[in-house]
Amino acid sequence: MDNNWIELDVRPILAAGKEPCSIIMNQINALGAGQGLLLSAPFYPRPLVERLEREGWSVRAEEMGQAHWQVRIEGAGRQLAGSCSH
Repeated sequence: MDNNWIELDVRPILAAGKEPCSIIMNQINALGAGQGLLLSAPFYPRPLVERLEREGWSVRAEEMGQAHWQVRIEGAGRQLAGSCSH
């Protein structure tokens, strides 16, 4: 992985019974010019992907194996509006 991608694996956070939404949002909003977020999750995060796409982010998700999805998020310079919603 090159320096333009910030990696965030939320699988341990979810396994501990915690909600990673605010961590994800903060990480996305902190991206600098030319950076992207590589998010690892145990499932396809449909609500997040749909929200990001609605707000103009480039999102590409790929199933890497059982209980492992990688989501590439690009669009630095944008800010996510609002907060986490369930």
